[in-house]
Amino acid sequence: MNLIKLHEYAMADYNWVQNETRLIPIDDLVIEEEGSQVRQGGINSSHVAVLTEDISLRGQQVPITIGAQYPAGHPSAGKFPVVEGNHRLTAIRQLRHNATSDEDLDKYGMILVYESSFSSEEERTNWQLACNEHVPAKASTNDDYALVLRNQLDSKNLKGTNVNGVTWKNFSEKENNFKLVKKWCKNQWGINGTRINSIVKLALRGNPNAKLVNYTKDTVLECFGDNNNIGWTGKKSGEECNNHTVYAISQASHVFPNLTGNTFRVKTDNTRTTTVALFWETNTLGKKVKDIKSFRTSAMDKVNKANSSALLAPNASLVDKVVFAPQMKSEKDLIWAEKDSNGRFKLRL
Repeated sequence: MNLIKLHEYAMADYNWVQNETRLIPIDDLVIEEEGSQVRQGGINSSHVAVLTEDISLRGQQVPITIGAQYPAGHPSAGKFPVVEGNHRLTAIRQLRHNATSDEDLDKYGMILVYESSFSSEEERTNWQLACNEHVPAKASTNDDYALVLRNQLDSKNLKGTNVNGVTWKNFSEKENNFKLVKKWCKNQWGINGTRINSIVKLALRGNPNAKLVNYTKDTVLECFGDNNNIGWTGKKSGEECNNHTVYAISQASHVFPNLTGNTFRVKTDNTRTTTVALFWETNTLGKKVKDIKSFRTSAMDKVNKANSSALLAPNASLVDKVVFAPQMKSEKDLIWAEKDSNGRFKLRL
């Protein structure tokens, strides 16, 4: 539950908190390995620390959500599964562990809960995502939403529902499926703009039937940072490390003026830096290997055109190195373009 939803219930029914929530011992709760946490990465220790301080000062402001009590014969019979609120429960457990008085032991031995049931796994995960907006909270990240979307697209986990008719099995068949999934995300979560694109692309990385590997700008830079041999350990496009400035470019059309403008500026400020263009095809949906090869050829042609400008001094270049992210299933490493005898970039396609 989050604070906004709590206020909505309380405004609609003055007695809602009294009638629908209750205190139960924290020892009666079970955090399941699956199903009780929608966040990517599970429990976040820094978030628990923030909540621990907040609850110690203000008390628990928002109830956590639990499911029905486990029946007799279940390994956790008599206890309740946590649907959402793992971080608040962990914080209160920490406060009880650190308690130095009987009063604090009693106070932090109980937790305010709201028991609810859900008609489907989709309804449950949407509730968990919405509840991540409690105060103070670590709001749902793009990785969190992508994790839910990946699971939703897995037809084996579905019970008569899907994402506007799209599953992993048919996702790559039509380019329009990307738009259908974006529409579903908008309707489900109220997300708009570039954030939807980022979430869907993150989810795409988990597609078991994908013919090509997709990236977001952050993940392609992470891939480059982990695998380059030039000592670049940066995090952002345009960041300089070890005398190399790397620019992530997702479309060949962005060579002019984006890449050329940035490399001209950085070389004007620092003549010793080596500029690196990191390319990847941002939309792989419906694309084939030949399309990736065509994209790479087009990108190199444009870089070669920029480097051969008559405005440049002899032997000068705007882009010193060109590298492509591995996007074909057969590719394991970064693909560095070579230079021919005329100083033009080329690939062995």
